[in-house]
Formats: sequence, C-alpha cells, structure tokens
Amino acid sequence: MTEIDQKTFTNDSVMNQTRDFLVNCIRDKKRDPRAVDLCFKILIRMGTSRCDPVDYLYAVTILDENPELAQRIDLRAEFDSLRIASGVS
Repeated sequence: MTEIDQKTFTNDSVMNQTRDFLVNCIRDKKRDPRAVDLCFKILIRMGTSRCDPVDYLYAVTILDENPELAQRIDLRAEFDSLRIASGVS
C-alpha cells in the first residue's frame, strides 16, 4: 500500500510540474502563438485525463487574462473528448 501511495504522490507531483510548465509557456509573450495554442490544449486534455478541476481553473484564468487566445483557440475536439470521457451523449 505504501508503494502505491508513493507512486501516486510522485505522479501527481510530476503532473503538477508539467501543468506549471505549460502555464508558463502559455503566459510567455515571446512564444509562438501555435505553441501557446498547443500548450493550452494539452493543459485542457491533462485536466480531462486527471479529472482535476485545478487544471480547468488555470485554463479559465488564462482565457480570462488573454482574450486574444480565447478568440483564437478552437476547443471543439477537447470538449468532445471531455463529453466522451464523462459519458454524456
């Protein structure tokens, strides 16, 4: 049981570091817009796979701070993935 708890803790820590990396890339004003879009989509997908509302809160905050990104990004595939993952028809 302790090994599972340690692995879970380690995996969660790595995913949180990944989320922080993606958020920093998205907020980097020098980054190519296509890279920003991809990082944002990965953040959304990561939140879906982890079922972690914190990932979604970061995403919403980023969209609120960056209206240009909100206008530019197409999240239909990510929403379809979320719909399928949640079992909603």
